[in-house]
Amino acid sequence: MAGDNRRLEHLLQLREELFQEMEQAEREWAAVRVRVERMDSDIRLGRPEPEEYQHLKGHLAPQSEAEVVSLFRQLLKLEDKLKAETGPQ
Repeated sequence: MAGDNRRLEHLLQLREELFQEMEQAEREWAAVRVRVERMDSDIRLGRPEPEEYQHLKGHLAPQSEAEVVSLFRQLLKLEDKLKAETGPQ
């Protein structure tokens, strides 16, 4: 029983850490999206495309989004483990 409690506590700790990672990843993705939107707006207003625009829009934005999605998938897997550990609800 003590081992079960330790495992449950460990899984709950991992869940909390995962939420912290998700919050950070979401902030980073939001920052990239805003930068891209600002550049898009500038371009629509006739300003030249900034040097970093293609990298941000074509690489960094999708990469940031993929990180958020990956963390969410990890959360779902962890929830499955927690459900298995605690039994049917």
